Amino acid sequence: MNSYTVFFAFPLMACFAAQAGVVIGGTRFVYPEGADSISFEVKNTSSDTYLVNTKVTQESGNAPFITTPPLFPISSGDSNKIRIIRTGGNFPNDRESLFHLNIAAIPAGKAPSNSLQIAVKSRMKLFYRPENLRKGIIDAWQQLKWSNTNGTWQVKNPSPYYITFSQLKINNRPNDTLVMLAPFEQQHFTGCENNRLCSISWQSINDYGALTPICRAQINGGKLRLNSCETTAK
Repeated sequence: MNSYTVFFAFPLMACFAAQAGVVIGGTRFVYPEGADSISFEVKNTSSDTYLVNTKVTQESGNAPFITTPPLFPISSGDSNKIRIIRTGGNFPNDRESLFHLNIAAIPAGKAPSNSLQIAVKSRMKLFYRPENLRKGIIDAWQQLKWSNTNGTWQVKNPSPYYITFSQLKINNRPNDTLVMLAPFEQQHFTGCENNRLCSISWQSINDYGALTPICRAQINGGKLRLNSCETTAK
């Protein structure tokens, strides 16, 4: 998850010294079906000028979205609004589609002598959401189905939404084998192979980049105790 981008300028052979950078107004973005565009703000909180480049991509080539402006300078203390516009594409109407918003900034001007300038790129999730799926996202993270079938531990996302884990614990131990579940996807997970009883807890990330409340499940052999979710995030 990327909530902002920080740029560094430091003398060679010296310690890193973080300066103020370019702040992005969002950590993940949802494009509703039928929208003309969505927008977010980029602000330069540093004392330098940067050239900002924005682009939407997908894993299988060019994405049917454009950003405007795609390339622009931003001076110290200034901000700029960027719009994302759909240009075409046929998307399934029974599930979300995933794209990525890429933002990079190039320090303007020549670097001081014996110094190195580094531009750090941000890559954030952009979800296209069909009109008929606007409401169900509220509790989708609670619907995960955990199971043990003949010694194989697995989790299924029965919802049409992408579920991104912020944390996952298997028998009270952090587990990083699962990062995100696509709509209707099932994945295997590890951490319970030598246990008949498996206790699971997880949190996900909502549309606003905030954490959902913690949910818990327990598998005893092949029997699943229903998910129990808290009412507020911790």
